[in-house]
Amino acid sequence: MGWREEYIDKYFDDPDDSFMMRIVSGEFGKRLYKFSSEEYAFDNLKNGLIPVKKAKDENDAFELTYRLNFNRNGQWEGTDDIDEKVYYSYFKKNLSKEEKDKIYKQANDYYKEPLDDYFKNKYIASLSDRNDLPSMWAYYGNNNSGICIAYDIISLISLNQVFPVIYTEDTPVFHNKDKDDFKDILRILTSKPKDFYLENEWRIVVNVLLSIRKCTTLLIKKCTT
Repeated sequence: MGWREEYIDKYFDDPDDSFMMRIVSGEFGKRLYKFSSEEYAFDNLKNGLIPVKKAKDENDAFELTYRLNFNRNGQWEGTDDIDEKVYYSYFKKNLSKEEKDKIYKQANDYYKEPLDDYFKNKYIASLSDRNDLPSMWAYYGNNNSGICIAYDIISLISLNQVFPVIYTEDTPVFHNKDKDDFKDILRILTSKPKDFYLENEWRIVVNVLLSIRKCTTLLIKKCTT
């Protein structure tokens, strides 16, 4: 497990943020960078806002793709309810493969719709711990005419809604186990294909626009290329 995956796990397993702070201080500097067009950046700073957009509108076509793992780690298998365990045991032993596949599909459809609705109401602000890549200035910095705002990473982490993106070749999985539901959801919201790994992205995940009046702006940098 890499430090990014461990960071996500500790967010749920360790209620204080001391572990996240140690990870951050050990991996890189104390800034996160937001690339922006100059037109809107200063208004956002003046109003104490980081601009966000709907998670489903992120630039990668594979954003928010996931698979449901009802078959092997589903609701019944993880339950402590005796009646459900008996039912699941019968289900495994007495139904044909075609009958099981039909039930699995119905279960997947049942869970996928509310999950998709949940993700539609999530907003993301994308930052990076790098500001030295020409490709990022070109793509996110309004074709090299924008600016880059540096934020104090410690004050951002104190908001308890800032997470490193996990770069992976695997599609995130929703396991349908109550105790892991939110962890799976967060992994879906913070996963990207490995093709994007140079971006070193971090994400603020919120339901609405996020005030950053508590956060320290360290630097505003204009593209000099």
